[in-house]
Amino acid sequence: MVNKRIKFIALLLVISSIIFSCSSSDFKSKLVLNYISIDSANYFISVHPKKTEAVIILFPGLGEVPEDLFAETDIIESAYKNNIATIIPYIQNGMSLYIDSNSLRILTELISAGLIKYNFEDMPIIHGGFSIGGNAALLYAENQFSKKSSLPNQIKGIFIIDSPLDMKRFYSSLDNTIRYSKSTVAINEAKYLKKRMRAEAGITSNSSINNFNRISPFLYKDTLNKAIKLLKDIPIRAYIEPAILWQMQKRDRDYYDMNTIDCAAFINRLNAIGNKNAKLIVSSNLGHRNLTNTKNPHSWSILDGKELISWIQSITKNKQ
Repeated sequence: MVNKRIKFIALLLVISSIIFSCSSSDFKSKLVLNYISIDSANYFISVHPKKTEAVIILFPGLGEVPEDLFAETDIIESAYKNNIATIIPYIQNGMSLYIDSNSLRILTELISAGLIKYNFEDMPIIHGGFSIGGNAALLYAENQFSKKSSLPNQIKGIFIIDSPLDMKRFYSSLDNTIRYSKSTVAINEAKYLKKRMRAEAGITSNSSINNFNRISPFLYKDTLNKAIKLLKDIPIRAYIEPAILWQMQKRDRDYYDMNTIDCAAFINRLNAIGNKNAKLIVSSNLGHRNLTNTKNPHSWSILDGKELISWIQSITKNKQ
């Protein structure tokens, strides 16, 4: 019944393609970007070579449109050159934190429709995302595993880039930023994120640990490791650039306010419960926002796309 519903949804989606020239100087060939949308606020872009061997579901950060990723990361280019397709979902006009049930429902409809449309249903899948998109990559995977759907059988690995994972710690850091920071950018961002968390998940300063547990792929205080037990056998990578002096000087943040603390604790805990394929990758002085030409350790650029693809190939070859 579920498969029939998904196929029916796929038939209702608006499907189009455009020619897009990637900004990368050494990626000169033109790409066909395939758009599949439910409506103007919810769609995805897919890029796939003629011979596709695996699929990356790539989750943007808050406020990013899929087209931004072509400028900010070389993941898509490296994947394309190695016969790996990329699907980039865009929901709620890019303003979703991916933590509410409606967002998860839309993601399921879009991703399932895309896999069916392009005959990727039996392909190995890799989830990945930047910032809140990394949280989404994990939360969505855990959601699928808990439901024991067919999709988890295809998920061969997950990677995250400087993502907030423990949303209780994250919410406290927003309060800390509003209270102590002298950075207008940081304060406005913190106020906006608190507003979004309240709107999407009813989260306030008085919320119980159970409410935070519902929207966190990892909670440091969850000694039973309820959520991450589902990821015990999945290869996982977390990329961070803990540029503490930059954070202190530019954003008035310390380690308690940085996503690096979540990522390190997450990988360490996975290792502790037996996941030997969970790895923390730490960069230095790589963080740069290409679209604004500014230094920022919280950026896609701390991940090397070519190196990522080599890892993906190592965990998907002969495992289909």
